[in-house]
Amino acid sequence: MKIKGVGSKTIINALESFAPDDIKSDFNFVKTLQIKKVQSMIDSGNLDAVVWRQTLESATDMIQKHRQLDIEIIDFLMPDYPQNLKQVETKKFPAVLYVKGNLLLLNAEKSIAVIGTRDPTDNGLALTEKYIGSLVDDGFVVVSGLALGTDTNAHVSTLENSGKTVAILAAGLDEPVYPAKNRELAEKILTEGGALVSEYPAGTKLMPQYLAARDEWQSGMSDGVLAIETGVKGGTQIAMGHSGRQGRPLAVPDYRRYEGDDYIANTKQAQGTDAAIQANQAFPLYTRGSVKQFITMMIEQHQKRVELNRKVEQPPVKVHQPEQTQANLF
Repeated sequence: MKIKGVGSKTIINALESFAPDDIKSDFNFVKTLQIKKVQSMIDSGNLDAVVWRQTLESATDMIQKHRQLDIEIIDFLMPDYPQNLKQVETKKFPAVLYVKGNLLLLNAEKSIAVIGTRDPTDNGLALTEKYIGSLVDDGFVVVSGLALGTDTNAHVSTLENSGKTVAILAAGLDEPVYPAKNRELAEKILTEGGALVSEYPAGTKLMPQYLAARDEWQSGMSDGVLAIETGVKGGTQIAMGHSGRQGRPLAVPDYRRYEGDDYIANTKQAQGTDAAIQANQAFPLYTRGSVKQFITMMIEQHQKRVELNRKVEQPPVKVHQPEQTQANLF
């Protein structure tokens, strides 16, 4: 349901003080909402019981349209909505999500966003595969953005390890997947029990600004963020910044210890992650123990969020993983 000029944040702020059972769809309830734009429309006669009924009918049609496309609409008051996303420290999240595939993954017991450059090095690709193997063995759902490079490698590595992965997209889920090279991968994610998620309804075309917005929800939906490679500028840097503002732990490979000082100086893809370590903004990964420590950090913070919301949150979902021996990361 959409009211022109009223955004997600306004709707969330107006409704979060109500118990779910107290929220009604009738016009008398709408008149009680403390939303300036809505009250102005009511006062001017642009929003009345008839217009509201038409709005509800339009919303019903929209739901049916999405269901015909196998797209579920999840609003922030529903138990299927990602609880991690509702608990970001910025208090900023979409009021509605559109989902294809496995809804259970939205509230997986363990989840991590894996991000990085579209132009990864061989070292970055190899480390992604090693980290993913360990994370999947530990039961983590891997969240990424289906971009070329690191995102693609993260999704593919997860599937190769029989894990589950979620792709956050920047257009309506009925639109052709961007980039075109990853259309088959998107289908495979679904057939292998994963999910595609967007904050945009069917029919929404890709816009450059939507790609930047997508980066914000990758970290918000997850328990932590692993940035494999990045220069000192770019989309991955923006996503890393979101993790800090949202209260999500951030980890990066310690390439200085892996490869030495000269490697940092000569490899732009390692310079952004190294800068984050030097600024104490990211947890450095190098030893097996450091990986375990980061995993423990994510699990503990997730559990704290669960405890804070136990009265309203459904039990977390464990994603079935094949029995495997401990991965040899290094």
